[in-house]
Amino acid sequence: MNNTPDTSLKEIDSKPIKNTKSFSDFNLHENIQKALKKIDYTTPTPIQEQTIHLALENHDIIGAAQTGTGKTAAFILPVINKLLNNPQDKALVLAPTRELATQIMDFVYKLINKREINKKTDNLKTALLIGGMSMHLQLRQIKANARLIVGTPGRVYDHLTQKHSPLKLDRVTSFVLDEADRMLDMGFSVQIDAISEFLPKNKQMLMFSATMPPKLNNLTKNYMNNPKHVEIKATNKTRIKIKESHIKVSEKNKYEKLMEEL
Repeated sequence: MNNTPDTSLKEIDSKPIKNTKSFSDFNLHENIQKALKKIDYTTPTPIQEQTIHLALENHDIIGAAQTGTGKTAAFILPVINKLLNNPQDKALVLAPTRELATQIMDFVYKLINKREINKKTDNLKTALLIGGMSMHLQLRQIKANARLIVGTPGRVYDHLTQKHSPLKLDRVTSFVLDEADRMLDMGFSVQIDAISEFLPKNKQMLMFSATMPPKLNNLTKNYMNNPKHVEIKATNKTRIKIKESHIKVSEKNKYEKLMEEL
């Protein structure tokens, strides 16, 4: 059933939801609070301030914000919070490229690193499903009861359509599309539609995008339930700090090495 209001994606409410000065104001799980202190996360960015409260209240969200504004934490924090509070739940996060999916998983690992926070996160296993990485290794992660799955639409679809696939999405309660506009530009709409068939109807959906073109209307109409709209407008004062580094590894081993560390 389509419960999406008859409003254009351009008509996005950009007013702050709450005045949040610290991550402690969100009433997140104590393990997340400990992890945030370890990585020196103290003050939410505007997109985090306006969306985390809504996500914790289980609203569907359409978030518009440029790269470098903190979108990853805006959806990952409430997703992990739900998984910690509900041990049977699962979450699926889709990103357009394997590089972005890997970056998301890197941040996830900082939040659930068992050496940093207590053993209650032991049951929060993860799986990174991307191209260029061993299918065998990914299957091993899935069979280990991965509850937080991050991947690209193509590789996730590949796993779902394998004969006797161990990847089951019937307990997914959080479904995230990051950089949704790029995914559609790259032709992933067919895979997203196909993956959605494996997901339960009763789930929370969070969609984030740098732009809100009209072609996103189909996603919101087909899969979202009365979504809340948040937009963070770009300013000339915004400076994105990028640190570049190079590590020489073979094409075969680069993703396997990453997952050994995870």
